[in-house]
Amino acid sequence: MKRLLALALALMLMVVGCTAAVAEQEAFTLHWMIPYAEDHAISRTVALLVKKYQEEVNPNLVYQPEYMADAEAYYQKLKILIASNEAPDMFWGDPDTFTLSLRDQGMLYNVGELLEELDVVDQFMDITYAYPKYADGSLYLMTTGANTEYFWYHPSLFEKAGIEKMPETWDEFFVACEKLEATGVAPLTCMGAPWYLLRYAAFIPYRMTGNQFITDAISGEVSWGSEPGIAMGEFMQKIAGYFVEGWAGLDASSSRDYFLSGGAAMWYMTLSNAQNYVVDENGDLVEDIAYFKLPTLDGYDATTSKDYFANSGKGIMILQETVNEHEALIKDFVKFFVENFGDIAVYDCMYLSGIKPANTKDLSDFQKQMYENFGEVGVDKYAHCWDVVIDAASNEVLKAEIVNLAIGEITPEEFAKRMDAAIAENVDN
Repeated sequence: MKRLLALALALMLMVVGCTAAVAEQEAFTLHWMIPYAEDHAISRTVALLVKKYQEEVNPNLVYQPEYMADAEAYYQKLKILIASNEAPDMFWGDPDTFTLSLRDQGMLYNVGELLEELDVVDQFMDITYAYPKYADGSLYLMTTGANTEYFWYHPSLFEKAGIEKMPETWDEFFVACEKLEATGVAPLTCMGAPWYLLRYAAFIPYRMTGNQFITDAISGEVSWGSEPGIAMGEFMQKIAGYFVEGWAGLDASSSRDYFLSGGAAMWYMTLSNAQNYVVDENGDLVEDIAYFKLPTLDGYDATTSKDYFANSGKGIMILQETVNEHEALIKDFVKFFVENFGDIAVYDCMYLSGIKPANTKDLSDFQKQMYENFGEVGVDKYAHCWDVVIDAASNEVLKAEIVNLAIGEITPEEFAKRMDAAIAENVDN
């Protein structure tokens, strides 16, 4: 009887202890601004992860997401909230000059030091961890993606045009465009978004010099009218001739639908934005869609066929003020986030995460290939996104003039002069 009473007392104390542990969890409302639609794979992954955290760790955490899919509207509101001293606890951004200014004002928590303290650095893929770092090695954003970019294409349309293999060089690419156009199908879908056109702008200078051209051009050390810059302008106007009619007025969904409906043979897009449309529920490519990597440029060896646009996307920033008030909770949440994000992303939301999933055996062949592709790109070789690395003021000029260049309103030489003038005015500010 004494043993039974002792056991009952122990069980009672255990229940009381567990109840007290739950009660001791800090009540906290997490305001998180997210620059994606609520149904985006990243948004869904975060929502499921937070739910798991609430169920398993802290039921007193209240999740307050704010979704804004329009990038310009997102940044405009974020800047207003920051200026009003109402910044969200967590928010997303790029490793650009805006984020750098927040870091220098002491507004951001040092994510690099946090991840090292939590001993979770090895759970990130190499580029995912390296991509958001600044030149001094500091890390204030936690990125989540393993995002490669490809030309998606319809094999049936290639076959109809007599294209026997996917293009590996730019010469082969333009031959394919001619053959496709001869069958009455638009070779390429496109949209007028400046960030998207800047991907095309980078293709030739990147193949000629790696990232050296853009590094030197944005610092004013090299003119935009140098050989790679003029080659870029000529390439932009040449390839624009193969875009779908009215491309400059198309948004992302309209451009995508041209491809999916077969109105265009090719679609250049990031994996993260394309996967909901090119991958089925089993994680394999859907019927009549394949992909090829960024073509190489004959005569240049600064990069290889394994080097192209591969990045980890936007990263999560944590408000330093929030950490000051809730340090234990934030550290606990971030550790849980890193340990659970990868599996939830790939298996529940079909999002290939740069935070490695613990379970890799159940990945589809396509998913395994995407991870292999991402892992092959050199950490010091992936193509830089021009609108991320340039200063904010010059970026506004770049975004405007790249559209003018692509539609033929200005010549490559005029584009170069306008960019040189912008850099000269802004580079030291």
